[in-house]
Amino acid sequence: MSIPAEKRRICADNALRCFGTAYIFEGRARKIRWRVRLIVFLGIAGPAALGATIALIGVKSAYAETATWIAGLIGFVQLVASIWSLVSNWDTDLAYAIESKSENYRLADEFDKLGKTTSLPDEGFEVEFKVLETQADLRSQLDSRVDVVDSEKRMGMRAGLRRFQRACAGCGAVPTSLKASDCNICGDF
Repeated sequence: MSIPAEKRRICADNALRCFGTAYIFEGRARKIRWRVRLIVFLGIAGPAALGATIALIGVKSAYAETATWIAGLIGFVQLVASIWSLVSNWDTDLAYAIESKSENYRLADEFDKLGKTTSLPDEGFEVEFKVLETQADLRSQLDSRVDVVDSEKRMGMRAGLRRFQRACAGCGAVPTSLKASDCNICGDF
């Protein structure tokens, strides 16, 4: 088998790009999931705290009014946060981030395996390459509809460079951690 070095390089580049994109959406999913859990917690904690407090101190206690006020404040914060989550489509964003993360990690693994394979005939390699390239193009088109800021792109680049032990084109370093550097390609996020 004589797979051109150029095709292997494209596989390696696509694996790095897909891994970086997956890392970005993994971070987004983590943040959104935490926010959704907080809203659910507040939705239960406020009324439960009020009920438990009133049951403990009694309705006619001097502290009942303060407990009601605090529970009302928690309920107000929860209501505002719930409205914001609905307006901002957190549930949809979370589902998309999880889907994109999974698909991009899969594509990264497949590109990495294909670029290192030695067991496929040339024709088989070309078929696999075209299938993966088509899937990656579709995923990229879907992901481009979601705003990814430059700092996230640099963070994804650093994650990909670290995962595949490649040197950054900007600073020349192979990242050993995900801590941001001053590089304008793999840091500054």
